[in-house]
Amino acid sequence: MENRPANIGGHASVTAGVIVAYWLADGYVIGLPVAALAATWNPLFVFLGAVTIVVSINLAACRWINAAWSSWASGSSGARIERQLDKVRPTRAGRAATRWIASDSDVRFATAAALTCAIVAVTLGRSVTGRPLAAHRIPPAVSYAFFSVGVFTLAGLVAGEALGAL
Repeated sequence: MENRPANIGGHASVTAGVIVAYWLADGYVIGLPVAALAATWNPLFVFLGAVTIVVSINLAACRWINAAWSSWASGSSGARIERQLDKVRPTRAGRAATRWIASDSDVRFATAAALTCAIVAVTLGRSVTGRPLAAHRIPPAVSYAFFSVGVFTLAGLVAGEALGAL
């Protein structure tokens, strides 16, 4: 995979903007509805449905960032995430995440993606290494979907049980 500009009919900035909006609001747009549904409905079905949606979104976003790095990195959306990463990198957690993402270990990469975000892991991976991520690195980035959806499902389950006890 080479470092090529996105060729999506001139809509690279729109795609990048949608990815950043998702990155900033996924807890509200996906997380809160998952928690509410898990509190009132079958949490297993909610978890499976939400994981399917979030995995699909993360795979598409991460593949786009990796393939269209020059458009992403030079645009305002990529710059916005880079500014946020610049604040986090010097911290202890930021240094650890950077080491894990830059390492050759897919398990460490998946763990860093689960704890930070798939979009952040791929952006940081491209930024740190300066080269495209190998194709086998993108699927582990969806570990964030399982972690975040699991947390919101569990929160909804606990809230539903607490409300049911009242």
